[in-house]
Amino acid sequence: GARSSAPFHAGAVKLVVRSDEYALLRAGLPVQSERPPSYFAMKIYGDGDIETALQFLAVATRPPVQAT
Repeated sequence: GARSSAPFHAGAVKLVVRSDEYALLRAGLPVQSERPPSYFAMKIYGDGDIETALQFLAVATRPPVQAT
């Protein structure tokens, strides 16, 4: 039978969000620009990327700062 304890290596998970590029860059996140504009992607390969993915989502979903 298949080993259920085998590590998960089915490929990358790709997160695509609509966000502010500058916020992502300020956070130092490894993002790739997507089309249409304002959409950015990040590929997640393994457990080590989970923390980065959560940070990416936290920054990406933060409401934009309004200039006053």
